[in-house]
Parts: sequence; structure tokens; C-alpha cells
Amino acid sequence: MRHRHPDLRRETQLPPGSFELDSYRLSRLDRRQLIRWKRLPGKGRISGVCAGLAYRFGVRPWKVRLLFAAAFVFAAVFYLLAARVVPARRRIPKDFDARTG
Repeated sequence: MRHRHPDLRRETQLPPGSFELDSYRLSRLDRRQLIRWKRLPGKGRISGVCAGLAYRFGVRPWKVRLLFAAAFVFAAVFYLLAARVVPARRRIPKDFDARTG
């Protein structure tokens, strides 16, 4: 797979001259390295989140955008359906504040 941006290298690549993959990965394990994708604001429509995810997983950005849009529509439809189908209580329970903190 050929990348359009050769200046953007994946963070999982070894630095030049290093041959010990396991020791390199273990030395890089900290909180910042648990998330291996970054936003690409110059390539994105709004803030570059979908473009960064697309670059990280090697897919086209429009596929990631379509997935996000479908998830949003599904969540909205599910919420409206639940608001229509789930019965409402007549009164708020006395322990509501204690249970929801």
C-alpha cells in the first residue's frame, strides 16, 4: 500500500538502526502510546479525526466518515424509538439522586 504523505510515518515503525522490535515497543509503552492515531487537520473536513483514523487503518477517509454518519443515524433512531416505546414513570423515585450520584 502506498501512502500519499511520505512525511507522515506510522508510529509503529522502528527508528533507523534498531533491530529489537519487542524492546522498542516495551520502551515506548506509556499513556501517550496507547492511542496510535492522530488527527490530520490539514486533510480532514472538520477537524481531521476521520482522516487520522483512515490513515491509521489504511482505508479511505470517506469510508470512515460514512461509518461515523451511519452510527450517528443509528443512535438517533434508537433514541427516538426508545423514547416512544419505553414506558414513563408517573413520579420520580425518591432515591433517584442517591442512585445516580
